[in-house]
Amino acid sequence: MKMHESQSHVRAHGGQVVQGKDTNIAWRWTLSPKDPCRSTSVRIGGSKLDTPVLVDNSLVGSNDLNCIDNEAPAFEHCPASLITRNTDPGQPTAMINWGNPIAIDNSDGIPTITCNYKSGANFTIGETAVNCVAVDASGNSKECQFRVRVTDNEVPEFEHCPASLITRNTDPGQPTAMINWGNPIAIDNSGGIPTITCNYQSGAIFTIGDAAVNCVAVDASGNSKECQIRIRVTDVEPPVVTSCPANQEMVTVPGQITAIAVYQTPTSTDNSGDALNVTCNPPSDSEIPIGQTKVTCVVQDRSGNNGTCDFHIDVILKGMYN
Repeated sequence: MKMHESQSHVRAHGGQVVQGKDTNIAWRWTLSPKDPCRSTSVRIGGSKLDTPVLVDNSLVGSNDLNCIDNEAPAFEHCPASLITRNTDPGQPTAMINWGNPIAIDNSDGIPTITCNYKSGANFTIGETAVNCVAVDASGNSKECQFRVRVTDNEVPEFEHCPASLITRNTDPGQPTAMINWGNPIAIDNSGGIPTITCNYQSGAIFTIGDAAVNCVAVDASGNSKECQIRIRVTDVEPPVVTSCPANQEMVTVPGQITAIAVYQTPTSTDNSGDALNVTCNPPSDSEIPIGQTKVTCVVQDRSGNNGTCDFHIDVILKGMYN
């Protein structure tokens, strides 16, 4: 059986490939572009031909013709190439809807459209390709593709943030306090575990006064939430007087009934390490009357804690015993 190619007899009949046979000849015929397969003269699948044609000296009638459709469907509507949405509140996904794709075909039939995702599906964070394929009755296909982008802009939430104010006294003999707290815990709508960083770690040493501990939880999309703790270290330890003047005996100034008290300032230390304020009453270089006078010295640190020291000065009248 032979295959013959010719275009000399029926150019007026259209624009697709026509196949047919008689008892002795198999043949293919190419019609001109003016008449598609769906014309009244030649139709897809056992079409009719108004007038039999002569092909290589053989008469071919309407029952011997078959038109092959090799034209792909066309999409009249394909959703936007990129659809963007934020995640649904508290969820790692977003439900996304779009208008269904619509396709037409040269055969006048309705192509079958299948998609790997349906409108109204839930999409996870990131980008996903939606592929829809239209197929006509002859198996010709055309693809419509668009992308779905889901963005997470929801900040993490702290399930546990330590107390907003933690107070401690200084450790004995120290200007600081070691402070511990339970580690912050954060969750995220994405289902991932946020990264938490703090400017201080539990168990850190804090000096006297207030300090701020800032912890920040960051999710995989870069959204962040802050948890802040205030630390207050209080110094309640008084200074320690290491040297206090000894009790003294003095005589009056000639011709006077008083004496000038002169003594060394007490020495002291404090856990804070800061300079201390020392005041004595009556102060050194002041006049003290005849008799016994108690001198009280107060050593104070910057937190207002006081250390004290007492001694006596006995003033006698000059010449009373000598």
